[in-house]
Formats: sequence, C-alpha cells, structure tokens
Amino acid sequence: MKVITGRYNPDGVQDVHCPYCGAKAKKLLSGHYHCEECNAWFVDGSRPFVVLVTEGVYSDYHIVGAFSSRHLARKFLRMYRSKPWHDLVRVEEFELDVCLEKIKTTVYMDQDGNVPKVEYEFDVESGFKGFQSGLLVWTVDTTDVVRAIKVVNEKRTLILVHDVWDNEEAVRQLFGGDVDGS
Repeated sequence: MKVITGRYNPDGVQDVHCPYCGAKAKKLLSGHYHCEECNAWFVDGSRPFVVLVTEGVYSDYHIVGAFSSRHLARKFLRMYRSKPWHDLVRVEEFELDVCLEKIKTTVYMDQDGNVPKVEYEFDVESGFKGFQSGLLVWTVDTTDVVRAIKVVNEKRTLILVHDVWDNEEAVRQLFGGDVDGS
C-alpha cells in the first residue's frame, strides 16, 4: 500500500493531491479519490484506474462496461447477471497510464492441434514466428496459456483450410501481413 503524503486539514483528514494536476482531491466512500479539477480517479494517491465488467472466454472475451469505481461496476453486474444468458461475467480493475512489461506466450502446435511446447517470453514481438520441425509457432499477447492455445488453434484452422501449412510466405499473405498476436 502506498503512503499518502500531504497535510491534515482542520477536520483531521489528510489532504490528498492529484498525481496529475496537483489539485486537492476528494476521498469517496469507496476509498478511492476523485480530482474535480482534471476529473482523474485514483487509488491511495496513485494513478487513475478503470473498473471493467467483462464476459466470456477465449475469442468470446469482451468488455461489457467500464466504470469509475468497483461500487458502480458491482451495481451494474447485479442487474446484468439477472439475465439467464449472461455467464462468466466478472469485475476487473486496471490502473491507467501504467506501462507494464508484457509477458507473452509462444505456442508450438502441430497440424492436429497438439501442443508439445509452450514458452513465456519477455520483450518479443507478438505474431507468427514461422514453422519449426513441422510445428506452427505463434506468440500471443497473454500470460493465459489456455487463451494463447485457443488463439493459435484458430490460426491453425485457417492455415489448414487454405492448405498453406509449412509455407511461411503463404501464411503471411493469408493474414494480409496482419500476423500479430491478437
């Protein structure tokens, strides 16, 4: 937890200043802070954050809503989950304006969809890496190995449908140069 620096006001409450514009910020009941000057939201005097409500898995994973607090996200979630067809819905909180080092997952997959090898890598570009010993090699922007395998399996299916297995140039053309990790 970060230590908040600042002065205490006459009510004994510490003044917290926005990490962006320096203006005084208000503490909300949720424990988060809001700067009315620049409209930034932040936690414990740190950077702003966003709370997302997401749904689905693999290629069906998507954002349903974005909120300024967990309280609002949970309120929305109660209403949204009341529909029987909505499942695998969750609340995820992300700090904004933070440069995180991305860990990527490289999947080695054969024509039948078997995965003999998975590697986690740092500081590498995502996308099609080629074929090695008959295996499709693709790096995906995720640390979730199940999601990475699902993404590569979708690529494998397209490669097989177009009959371009082991033909790196044809694979690059098939994806129109768009051979990134998404």
